[in-house]
Amino acid sequence: MTKTFTNTLAGLLLVTATALPAAAQTNTQTAAKTGPYVKLETGASFGRSFDFRADDMGQTISRKLPSAAIVGGGVGWQITPALRTDLTLSYRFPKNWNGTDSVQSLTYDGKVSSLRGFANLYLDVAGLTDGLGVFKPYLGAGVGFSRNKLADLTVTDTTVGALATNPANFDRYTLNGSTRTNFAWQVMAGTGIAVTDAITVDLGYRYVDAGKAKSGVTLTGLGVTTTVDARNANVRTHELTLGLRYAF
Repeated sequence: MTKTFTNTLAGLLLVTATALPAAAQTNTQTAAKTGPYVKLETGASFGRSFDFRADDMGQTISRKLPSAAIVGGGVGWQITPALRTDLTLSYRFPKNWNGTDSVQSLTYDGKVSSLRGFANLYLDVAGLTDGLGVFKPYLGAGVGFSRNKLADLTVTDTTVGALATNPANFDRYTLNGSTRTNFAWQVMAGTGIAVTDAITVDLGYRYVDAGKAKSGVTLTGLGVTTTVDARNANVRTHELTLGLRYAF
């Protein structure tokens, strides 16, 4: 994952670095081409509070979801110079999350990943003006789905009693993971930088509410299997992206 992300980011940065000087020399407005386009992007996703809840034990752990790399792509249509729409698919790579509740002194540790698909609509501000040179600022919003995966969790009892009775088997419980599909939405802002009438570098920000991640209900350890309530957590992120759009 790290190598793929690094290579993708390096490629996009190289294209940006070589294209921007030429774009900067263009002082005339490059009108948006109507018609189809494709896009490719990579970036970083910064998690908000995970709010991990275990209702049967009265637990809430408000630790942040860790940052992770994202990649994605999509196909779209420039309807008018000011309006476009696209369908996108992106993936937030697995990243380890852990937190300890203050009620039962249990530490949870596991990986969270997310596959998201959106139908988006954008307002390209430059299409409403006489022109902003090579810059193409935009606002956007999208709705769709998110398939959030919470891998098997290691559950550690950190109480003094547990250590005293079984010090050699400290991490001794496993709570099975689960994959959950949710309604998801996002809002976006950014700017395109026109390199040619067909190629646009895209620098963007988005806030994504990807719904919930959910554990399974089977807790195993010390030779015992117990059914517990599923643990639920929010998957909400701030994301910065670098992408390329190619209009046909």
